[in-house]
Amino acid sequence: MNGIGDRLVSNIKLSGGEIGEVEFEYLPKEGEERAAALTHMRTEVMTGKGPDLFICACAKAQEETQPLFRYPNQLLNQKLFLPLDDYFASAQFTDFDKLLPIAMEAGRNEEGQQLVPLAFTLPITVFRKSEVQHEHSKIMTRAEQVAGDDIQKLSAAVNDPSSRFRSAGFRDLADYEKETLHFSEEELLSYLVGYRSLASEQEGLNVPDYFSTDLTVDFVDSSDISVTYFGNEHHGGLRNSDAFTMVPLYSNEGGYTAYITSFAAINRNTEKPGEAFLLLDYLLSPAGARSELYNILVDFVGMPVHMDLGTEENPIAATNGKKWCLSQENYEEYCDLRDNISAMRFSTPIEQHFVQAYWNINDSEYERSHGQNASTPEKIVADAYRVMKMELAES
Repeated sequence: MNGIGDRLVSNIKLSGGEIGEVEFEYLPKEGEERAAALTHMRTEVMTGKGPDLFICACAKAQEETQPLFRYPNQLLNQKLFLPLDDYFASAQFTDFDKLLPIAMEAGRNEEGQQLVPLAFTLPITVFRKSEVQHEHSKIMTRAEQVAGDDIQKLSAAVNDPSSRFRSAGFRDLADYEKETLHFSEEELLSYLVGYRSLASEQEGLNVPDYFSTDLTVDFVDSSDISVTYFGNEHHGGLRNSDAFTMVPLYSNEGGYTAYITSFAAINRNTEKPGEAFLLLDYLLSPAGARSELYNILVDFVGMPVHMDLGTEENPIAATNGKKWCLSQENYEEYCDLRDNISAMRFSTPIEQHFVQAYWNINDSEYERSHGQNASTPEKIVADAYRVMKMELAES
């Protein structure tokens, strides 16, 4: 990691940036060491200390590991981070207009840009364009998607065991200033039970032979056209050389939502704001965003917010020094998908409770079907809803 950081600094200097020595500090990944480090770092930040530049992962819905900042939206009015509008106006490497606007807006308040999203993702199902057509919509509702043909129903509830997108049916989850949830316990129950019911029906739907109900969409290395999603035994011949149709998961309110998976911010009390921004400036540029370090920093999750990434000219770093890109036709499909996003939010621990409640309902239904005593969906959702409210109030 330090070697990669050193190369980053060297690249900045070679590109004409003036930057001194940079020290990278990484929090432990798990266990008591991580818990202690998180407590220490949060205390440092709240007392006006801490690093010059923060690069933070958001909560991951399928993991219990807690991020440094659990609810990023709450940070905007705490005057912890430096407003960056003036810095972006004179940026050396990054054209701010090339950063996805709807993502940037999520990190702004009346003071300006404080949180800078680095990567985002959203639930989609991929089909061959020759077999499936879909027009990305900012008004289609989940109810309309569920009432559609088999392809639409399938895309409304991909039953992937590790799915982190259980909450995607809700455009907004909470008012983080008022510390209140945007949905009722009854709405959560109806949504999760309906989601499970729809997912259980997928095996009977008329879908392409390459599709499997455990499909999770990730872009793969296009330098080898034989690469498929999880191998031929799952998805037949779906290849990166095919022309894709990308179908999102629509929300109850209409349109579809994307998740911010990582972000950066500069300490308001830093003594080196210019150098801290220069590092961020370079990372956000095409040269920085397609580097291996960028993907390491965002934990290989999501697409960069720079809108030119993913093309043959600006491929994205993968593992082991490889890079990948989309074909021109698939890049245009991706751009249309991205440009029609209706809402974007930071991923928070609330997502974790959606995932856990869903699988608790799933397990309880299985246990009852085998004659065992188990909690009812109503009890599971009531417990989950209570914990969500409690954690949000304590945040």
